[in-house]
Amino acid sequence: MLKALIDIISPKGEISGSGFAINYLILRILYFILTYTSTYVLFNANQDIPFFRILSFVFLGIILLIELVILFNYKRRLLNILGNLALAITLAIIFTFVAEILITLFFNQWFLIASGIHIIIIPVIIAIIPSRETNIKEYWHSFWQKTLAVIKYPVTICAIAFIIGLSIINQLSILHNNNIVKLNTENSEKLVINPLSNYTGKSVEEITQIRQKYAKTSLFYNEQYEPNISVFGQMQDKKAWWGINHIICYGCKQNTNVRKEGLSEESRFINNPNMLVGVLVSQLFERTPELKSFCDDKNLQMIPTSLTYDKKYKVITAKYKATDNFTKQFGKKGKKGHVKFLLTGLNARDFGYNYAYAIDTANIAFNPTYSIKGNSLDYGIVKFEDHIALGKACEVDGGCNNATPYQPALEFIILRLPAEMTISLWKHKPLYKNQPASMYYKVIFE
Repeated sequence: MLKALIDIISPKGEISGSGFAINYLILRILYFILTYTSTYVLFNANQDIPFFRILSFVFLGIILLIELVILFNYKRRLLNILGNLALAITLAIIFTFVAEILITLFFNQWFLIASGIHIIIIPVIIAIIPSRETNIKEYWHSFWQKTLAVIKYPVTICAIAFIIGLSIINQLSILHNNNIVKLNTENSEKLVINPLSNYTGKSVEEITQIRQKYAKTSLFYNEQYEPNISVFGQMQDKKAWWGINHIICYGCKQNTNVRKEGLSEESRFINNPNMLVGVLVSQLFERTPELKSFCDDKNLQMIPTSLTYDKKYKVITAKYKATDNFTKQFGKKGKKGHVKFLLTGLNARDFGYNYAYAIDTANIAFNPTYSIKGNSLDYGIVKFEDHIALGKACEVDGGCNNATPYQPALEFIILRLPAEMTISLWKHKPLYKNQPASMYYKVIFE
């Protein structure tokens, strides 16, 4: 193993197929570990620390070094096969960098297949192709005999059939999901968007009755419906609720108790059960003259302008009127950040849709560490944890009933308008993220 690694750099070194394969496997594992570690560390680090920029370059340098060693591994093996240095270097660059860049640029339904070819199929082919000096006839005869000896076992046949079957099922699922993404919702059934209520001072029983009243007219009502205790079971009697007019901006000299006044922000979700996945601004800003337009923008209260349902494909579409404030950036030059939004699965969880995955996004970027678009540790599938509980975030005396917890996996920014996302919802954890969903939910900012 050590000799195979040394032979990558050695001018006189030669790499066999097995040596190339071992080198490649070790290097790819290191590459994936470092890529994930650097993404996690850099996203969570304080960007104001003196050595942040140095840390970024260190991680980038190490990752590029590994990529270069992978390139030399390809070059050395291809040189043994082809005997032409220029051709070996050209192909090594293509297999190491060009393929990876193209896959990143064209992130679509063929991503899984393209990645498989780039990361697995091409290295396997290069590993099994014989070197120039090898007797081709004897090599392939021996290779064929060994292959037949392995394939003849029933367990091998079953494994190959299983892998092929999974690939076909996954591709068909992706095609189905693409049809959902492209679905024209103009002729879908229009759903009623119910008005908000003031919950402050109301008992749990009164709020439960309000929930049941609106649930009766929703798509998901049945005679046995009772609000899910894991979602609404921690509400406290006759407490304050954060007002919708106080969730975006605050006055620095303002008495925080005013935040309980007016229509309650959580009522936009509780009163609208069909809004399976809600959207909210996840930050609170200090009201200043410069932010007057932003703070007064009622569209940032995130109440949809329309809600529709396509019964055939089981797709709910929520449309929001978006303004330039949705893409506003804050902070000093060089350190600006976008307004952050958060998805909430309060209603989805109440009706049993516990798992979500964004099958498509346009002009939207999720948190790169805990992303539901594919970079997360659990391969993008997120379990909703939303529930109502008494908390102190509102800074009102006695606290407020409010949705919790904050889930970074559901946080996103809008890069430009229009923007949209399509989310798969499942009642039980799916086997894979492209699995056809129990329900689909579209969010459109226009």
